[in-house]
Amino acid sequence: MGFLFWLVLLAFIIILAVLTIFVFKYQKETLNNIEEGNFDLELFYNYLKERQKSKIKIISKKTFKIAANIIFAAIFVSSCYLFITNYFNVSTYKVLVVATNSMSFKNESNTYLNEDNLNNQFSANDIVFVKKVKNISELQVYDVISYLNEDNINIIHRIIAINGEKIITRGDANNTSDEPISFKQVVGVYTNFKIPKLGLVVFFLQSYYGYLCVFGIFYALVIYSVVDSKITKLRMVRLNNLKDLVGNRTSYTLVSKDGSLVVEGASVQLILEKNTISETKIK
Repeated sequence: MGFLFWLVLLAFIIILAVLTIFVFKYQKETLNNIEEGNFDLELFYNYLKERQKSKIKIISKKTFKIAANIIFAAIFVSSCYLFITNYFNVSTYKVLVVATNSMSFKNESNTYLNEDNLNNQFSANDIVFVKKVKNISELQVYDVISYLNEDNINIIHRIIAINGEKIITRGDANNTSDEPISFKQVVGVYTNFKIPKLGLVVFFLQSYYGYLCVFGIFYALVIYSVVDSKITKLRMVRLNNLKDLVGNRTSYTLVSKDGSLVVEGASVQLILEKNTISETKIK
């Protein structure tokens, strides 16, 4: 983590702090306006319009919100899983991003690929799942494995020979073998499960910037949820008071200091004009 990361982190913390101050200031002002009746006409107008909407539209709106929450929850859980598996090594499986096309096609010189019907290739920016193994006896020739080379770079290639404690690998698209490795360098065996071209997203989520981004969105949603729940609760209290004020009337004019709401059966007209009254009333 270099200077740029710490600079980004500082900016990130400042943005969250400013956001928090702004949101809670907005909450305080909104609650005061609701209590003073400044939103009465808008509140009751929206309530009447909502009642006139078809059930299909209401269900569609709720379905969209639920789907959006599920998608974000999936992204958040995935990000947490990637962080835990990459930095704490507690899972049997690891998710890896393919960096090169060394396994993307069959090089003609690697005749064993066609002879043994080895068709589990993958391309750059695919994501692949590998499973940890406990000892070298679990590995077989032609397994695709992930291992760390001398530069600590993750390589995903196929085993073409096991000579005692030495493992020889080669990319399917390559015509030369890699330097021999030992079992302690092995990360895991490819499970033959991949998701094409999702690697860029996973790569970002695996980065510190990705973690900051996901945490920031999660934090913003939590703050919004807390604030919105308080505002919604007070709005419902105010709305119920307005319902009691209107009663069973089907034609009436609701007057507040911000204007009037004229209701004639299914017809609803909102007139915004300042009045000199101090509280909302029926006219």
